[in-house]
Amino acid sequence: MELPFYSWVETKLKKELDEIDSILHVSQSSIFLQDIHNELKERKTILKKRIQRVQMKAKGEMNDNSVAFIYTHLGLGDMFWMCGAVRYISTFYDKIILVCKKRYEKEVGLLYRDDPNIQLYVIEDDYVLEPFSEKRKEIQKVVTCVYGCGWFSGKEQPVIYDFPYSFYDDLDIPRMIRQEYFYYLPLEEGVERYKKISDAVGEKGYIVFHQQASHSTIEVSKQFDKEATLLLDVNKNLYPKEHPWYELAQSIVHQPLLSHISLFEHAKEIHMLESSVYCLVSHLNLSKVEKKVCYNAFQNSASRIGVFEEKEAKKLPPVV
Repeated sequence: MELPFYSWVETKLKKELDEIDSILHVSQSSIFLQDIHNELKERKTILKKRIQRVQMKAKGEMNDNSVAFIYTHLGLGDMFWMCGAVRYISTFYDKIILVCKKRYEKEVGLLYRDDPNIQLYVIEDDYVLEPFSEKRKEIQKVVTCVYGCGWFSGKEQPVIYDFPYSFYDDLDIPRMIRQEYFYYLPLEEGVERYKKISDAVGEKGYIVFHQQASHSTIEVSKQFDKEATLLLDVNKNLYPKEHPWYELAQSIVHQPLLSHISLFEHAKEIHMLESSVYCLVSHLNLSKVEKKVCYNAFQNSASRIGVFEEKEAKKLPPVV
């Protein structure tokens, strides 16, 4: 079984290796660049080992000699924020054991379905691993390395700041890895659904909304003309049953989030609450989306990530 993620990583690493070789060619002739030269030689050695590892993993030839246990915060949004870190760490180990909350097992399983080397350790909630300071000692006896971030970083006084970047700081992983190593395999059913919707609306396009989260609800879609443009909400159908667009709008309601990737990437506009959906969409290629708005972002997080513009919207009582 060939694993496409590792072939993708191999290309990235070989490009990085070529860049190092180019710099080494220059630095070796200068005594002033000797420290840089030695540092780059060390990086080159590490890169070569990583390339060998990902080449083997791409062919599905790895065993379980080295195992990393990863425990991040367990919200579904956290799972999306940390996908880059998990994928990155997977290039250093034969096997990854990732802690996942039971209620999100299906979505997280879809996110990593392309890689049998990433296995989920499913728990009901954090209480199963409490106190983690003690559980960590037990886990370290049977794995190569334990990675934790946020409240599970192992620091005496853990602090969360610049979310989600502090999680990457806790793991000593460059912040840019969040985006660079975010990898997903499109769901064919989602691609087909997008094509059907795109064919139906043509150049008029469509607008995607996510207006209902566990913490609040908004109704910004009411500001748009749903007769002029197809309005799609991932949580509910905005059209009555007799409307010509009812079936199209209904087709995306309560579907796996990962099945909406093509839909998000080709939307005319995207409007959503800060939620797990927003966390996923922030990693996608939204170059074709004309307008992207995140409503009621917590502590200016949307501005910090830099993908969505921030706006405030009237909060309605959460839907139970």
